[in-house]
Amino acid sequence: GLTHSTKILTSTGDVTAVTVDRIALFASNASQGYRANSPVVDLYDSPTRIWSTGSPSQARGNITTATIGHNAIFAGGELNRPLYSDAIDIFNAATHRWSTAKLSVARDGMTSTTVSGEVVFAGASTLSDAGGISDDGGEGNVIDVFDTQKNSRTVQAFSGVPLFGRPAGTTVGNNAIFAASSTTSENGRTIANLYTGL
Repeated sequence: GLTHSTKILTSTGDVTAVTVDRIALFASNASQGYRANSPVVDLYDSPTRIWSTGSPSQARGNITTATIGHNAIFAGGELNRPLYSDAIDIFNAATHRWSTAKLSVARDGMTSTTVSGEVVFAGASTLSDAGGISDDGGEGNVIDVFDTQKNSRTVQAFSGVPLFGRPAGTTVGNNAIFAASSTTSENGRTIANLYTGL
Protein backbone atom coordinates (compact mmCIF):
# COMPACT_ATOMS: atom_id res chain seq x y z
CA GLY A 1 0.00 0.00 0.00
CA LEU A 2 0.86 3.67 0.09
CA THR A 3 3.64 4.70 2.46
CA HIS A 4 4.99 8.11 3.38
CA SER A 5 8.28 9.58 4.56
CA THR A 6 9.69 13.10 4.91
CA LYS A 7 13.13 14.40 4.00
CA ILE A 8 14.55 17.79 4.95
CA LEU A 9 16.41 18.93 1.86
CA THR A 10 19.69 20.78 1.77
CA SER A 11 18.22 22.98 -0.98
CA THR A 12 16.61 26.08 0.54
CA GLY A 13 13.49 28.04 -0.31
CA ASP A 14 11.72 27.44 -3.61
CA VAL A 15 13.08 24.51 -5.59
CA THR A 16 13.07 23.21 -9.14
CA ALA A 17 12.98 19.48 -9.79
CA VAL A 18 13.96 17.27 -12.70
CA THR A 19 14.28 13.51 -13.15
CA VAL A 20 16.79 11.66 -15.32
CA ASP A 21 16.89 7.87 -15.51
CA ARG A 22 15.77 6.91 -11.98
CA ILE A 23 17.32 9.86 -10.16
CA ALA A 24 15.34 12.91 -9.02
CA LEU A 25 17.24 16.17 -8.54
CA PHE A 26 16.11 19.18 -6.48
CA ALA A 27 17.85 22.57 -6.71
CA SER A 28 17.19 25.88 -4.96
CA ASN A 29 15.31 28.17 -7.32
CA ALA A 30 14.09 31.23 -5.43
CA SER A 31 14.05 34.68 -7.02
CA GLN A 32 16.72 36.89 -5.50
CA GLY A 33 15.48 39.16 -2.76
CA TYR A 34 13.17 36.50 -1.34
CA ARG A 35 15.55 33.84 0.00
CA ALA A 36 19.16 32.87 -0.53
CA ASN A 37 19.73 29.88 -2.79
CA SER A 38 21.74 26.88 -1.65
CA PRO A 39 24.82 25.88 -3.70
CA VAL A 40 23.77 22.24 -3.31
CA VAL A 41 21.51 19.92 -5.31
CA ASP A 42 19.67 17.10 -3.53
CA LEU A 43 19.49 13.77 -5.39
CA TYR A 44 17.18 10.83 -4.74
CA ASP A 45 18.09 7.46 -6.24
CA SER A 46 14.85 5.53 -6.61
CA PRO A 47 16.27 1.98 -6.92
CA THR A 48 18.46 2.32 -3.81
CA ARG A 49 16.20 4.83 -1.98
CA ILE A 50 19.34 6.75 -1.04
CA TRP A 51 19.57 10.55 -0.81
CA SER A 52 22.81 12.33 -1.68
CA THR A 53 23.96 15.81 -2.69
CA GLY A 54 25.79 17.39 -5.60
CA SER A 55 27.43 20.76 -6.14
CA PRO A 56 26.57 22.87 -9.20
CA SER A 57 29.00 25.59 -10.24
CA GLN A 58 26.83 28.43 -8.88
CA ALA A 59 23.95 28.98 -6.47
CA ARG A 60 21.23 30.83 -8.36
CA GLY A 61 17.48 31.22 -8.86
CA ASN A 62 15.11 31.11 -11.83
CA ILE A 63 17.05 28.18 -13.30
CA THR A 64 15.88 26.48 -16.49
CA THR A 65 15.97 22.68 -16.45
CA ALA A 66 16.03 20.06 -19.18
CA THR A 67 16.76 16.37 -19.59
CA ILE A 68 18.28 14.57 -22.55
CA GLY A 69 19.76 11.10 -22.64
CA HIS A 70 21.33 10.40 -19.25
CA ASN A 71 21.78 14.12 -18.56
CA ALA A 72 19.92 16.53 -16.29
CA ILE A 73 20.68 20.14 -17.19
CA PHE A 74 20.44 23.31 -15.08
CA ALA A 75 20.96 26.44 -17.20
CA GLY A 76 21.18 30.15 -16.60
CA GLY A 77 19.50 31.84 -13.66
CA GLU A 78 19.59 34.91 -11.49
CA LEU A 79 22.63 35.45 -9.27
CA ASN A 80 21.77 38.79 -7.68
CA ARG A 81 19.93 41.43 -9.66
CA PRO A 82 21.02 42.81 -11.96
CA LEU A 83 23.47 39.93 -12.37
CA TYR A 84 22.52 36.82 -14.34
CA SER A 85 24.29 33.52 -14.89
CA ASP A 86 25.58 32.02 -18.13
CA ALA A 87 26.36 28.70 -16.43
CA ILE A 88 25.13 25.31 -17.64
CA ASP A 89 25.50 22.53 -15.06
CA ILE A 90 25.10 18.97 -16.35
CA PHE A 91 24.56 15.89 -14.19
CA ASN A 92 25.17 12.56 -15.93
CA ALA A 93 23.09 9.87 -14.22
CA ALA A 94 25.13 7.06 -15.79
CA THR A 95 28.43 8.26 -14.29
CA HIS A 96 27.08 10.39 -11.39
CA ARG A 97 29.45 13.13 -12.51
CA TRP A 98 28.90 16.86 -13.04
CA SER A 99 30.25 18.93 -15.92
CA THR A 100 29.79 22.52 -17.03
CA ALA A 101 29.25 24.58 -20.17
CA LYS A 102 28.24 28.18 -20.97
CA LEU A 103 25.28 29.97 -22.53
CA SER A 104 25.98 32.55 -25.22
CA VAL A 105 24.74 35.27 -22.86
CA ALA A 106 23.92 35.36 -19.15
CA ARG A 107 20.15 35.23 -18.62
CA ASP A 108 17.35 33.82 -16.51
CA GLY A 109 13.77 32.70 -17.07
CA MET A 110 14.47 30.75 -20.25
CA THR A 111 12.33 28.01 -21.76
CA SER A 112 13.82 24.77 -23.02
CA THR A 113 12.80 21.91 -25.25
CA THR A 114 14.66 18.96 -26.75
CA VAL A 115 14.75 18.11 -30.45
CA SER A 116 16.98 15.88 -32.59
CA GLY A 117 19.18 14.95 -29.63
CA GLU A 118 19.82 18.56 -28.64
CA VAL A 119 18.48 20.97 -26.02
CA VAL A 120 17.23 24.33 -27.25
CA PHE A 121 17.07 27.34 -24.89
CA ALA A 122 15.05 30.44 -25.82
CA GLY A 123 13.58 33.55 -24.24
CA ALA A 124 14.69 35.07 -20.91
CA SER A 125 15.50 38.26 -19.11
CA THR A 126 18.89 39.80 -19.83
CA LEU A 127 20.65 43.06 -19.12
CA SER A 128 19.65 45.77 -21.59
CA ASP A 129 22.19 48.17 -23.06
CA ALA A 130 20.97 50.78 -20.59
CA GLY A 131 21.84 48.51 -17.69
CA GLY A 132 18.26 47.66 -16.81
CA ILE A 133 16.27 44.46 -17.03
CA SER A 134 15.12 43.51 -20.50
CA ASP A 135 12.58 40.84 -21.48
CA ASP A 136 13.43 40.90 -25.17
CA GLY A 137 13.54 37.15 -25.77
CA GLY A 138 17.26 36.96 -25.14
CA GLU A 139 19.97 39.48 -25.87
CA GLY A 140 20.60 39.60 -29.59
CA ASN A 141 17.46 37.52 -30.18
CA VAL A 142 19.33 34.22 -30.14
CA ILE A 143 18.62 30.64 -29.23
CA ASP A 144 21.24 28.39 -27.69
CA VAL A 145 21.38 24.84 -29.09
CA PHE A 146 23.30 22.51 -26.79
CA ASP A 147 24.56 19.05 -27.77
CA THR A 148 25.31 16.99 -24.65
CA GLN A 149 27.06 14.25 -26.62
CA LYS A 150 29.63 16.66 -28.02
CA ASN A 151 29.42 19.04 -25.03
CA SER A 152 29.15 21.83 -27.59
CA ARG A 153 26.91 24.86 -27.99
CA THR A 154 25.86 26.67 -31.12
CA VAL A 155 24.07 30.00 -31.29
CA GLN A 156 21.42 30.75 -33.87
CA ALA A 157 19.68 34.06 -34.47
CA PHE A 158 15.93 34.35 -34.17
CA SER A 159 14.55 34.30 -37.68
CA GLY A 160 11.10 35.39 -36.56
CA VAL A 161 9.64 38.16 -34.42
CA PRO A 162 11.44 38.50 -31.06
CA LEU A 163 9.57 36.87 -28.18
CA PHE A 164 9.10 38.78 -24.91
CA GLY A 165 9.41 37.22 -21.47
CA ARG A 166 9.36 33.46 -21.00
CA PRO A 167 7.81 31.69 -24.01
CA ALA A 168 6.09 28.33 -24.01
CA GLY A 169 8.30 25.74 -25.68
CA THR A 170 7.56 22.32 -27.09
CA THR A 171 8.76 19.83 -29.69
CA VAL A 172 6.90 17.99 -32.43
CA GLY A 173 8.83 15.81 -34.87
CA ASN A 174 12.09 17.62 -35.63
CA ASN A 175 10.54 21.03 -34.92
CA ALA A 176 11.14 23.21 -31.86
CA ILE A 177 8.32 25.70 -31.32
CA PHE A 178 8.38 28.70 -28.97
CA ALA A 179 5.30 30.88 -28.49
CA ALA A 180 4.85 34.13 -26.56
CA SER A 181 3.73 37.72 -26.85
CA SER A 182 5.40 39.72 -29.60
CA THR A 183 5.52 42.93 -27.50
CA THR A 184 5.43 44.07 -23.90
CA SER A 185 2.09 45.76 -24.59
CA GLU A 186 -1.15 44.21 -23.34
CA ASN A 187 -2.38 44.50 -26.93
CA GLY A 188 0.52 42.53 -28.34
CA ARG A 189 -0.23 39.46 -30.42
CA THR A 190 0.82 35.99 -29.37
CA ILE A 191 3.07 34.45 -32.01
CA ALA A 192 4.96 31.21 -32.50
CA ASN A 193 8.47 30.83 -33.92
CA LEU A 194 9.12 27.40 -35.42
CA TYR A 195 12.63 26.02 -35.95
CA THR A 196 13.19 23.01 -38.18
CA GLY A 197 16.30 20.94 -38.76
CA LEU A 198 18.20 21.94 -35.64
